[in-house]
Amino acid sequence: MASTYHPIYSGLWNDDALEGLSFECHAFFAFLCSNDHVRPSGIYRVTDAQLVAETGLQLAKVRRYLSVLIERQRILRDGGWLFVCGYFKRQPKQERLLNGVRSDIEICSSLAILEAFGLRYSHFSRWSTDRLKTLSNPMNHFVSTEQCNAEHSNAMQCSGPSGDGHPPRSLSSPRGRTTPPAKGQYLETVQRIERQHPELSKSEAATLALRELDRAMKP
Repeated sequence: MASTYHPIYSGLWNDDALEGLSFECHAFFAFLCSNDHVRPSGIYRVTDAQLVAETGLQLAKVRRYLSVLIERQRILRDGGWLFVCGYFKRQPKQERLLNGVRSDIEICSSLAILEAFGLRYSHFSRWSTDRLKTLSNPMNHFVSTEQCNAEHSNAMQCSGPSGDGHPPRSLSSPRGRTTPPAKGQYLETVQRIERQHPELSKSEAATLALRELDRAMKP
């Protein structure tokens, strides 16, 4: 598996916010900043069980270190979601990375983490604000989870005269006419996202694929 470079700031080891913590706790925080799950935004999904398996630490220690880092405001945890609060700040703001951050925000379902991201990174708060609107107004969501599951299944099982299958209802042309993406293109996008984001569920990967195809179709 190809490795990904995750820079860690040298000040981590003498960070005032981590003063008095053991070397092991510092190292655990470094792991949270550089493991395979980390995304450009610093927001990703990881369970306590995964952290135990990947660090070799006991569950009690993992939970204690998580609690301490939350108290020191170095991370935020909400269910399976984790936000390394200062990670994005230290990343280069290149277009490709910013696109990755926006994608991270679009699939995050934690209200607390989305709000925290918007407060910390005010220049990019529009992304989290837009995502929060879809979560607080599910009827206006780009596409519901049920739609994603049905459309994913539809694309897998059905094909029209051209072999394109039935188009996802959420993808429309600027004039309001439904524009079907090629079935192969849709499935390839879903599969690529699933490879890039193994932590996502199938419905989350389908939602992100539909968003990506919709943006690509806009003039």
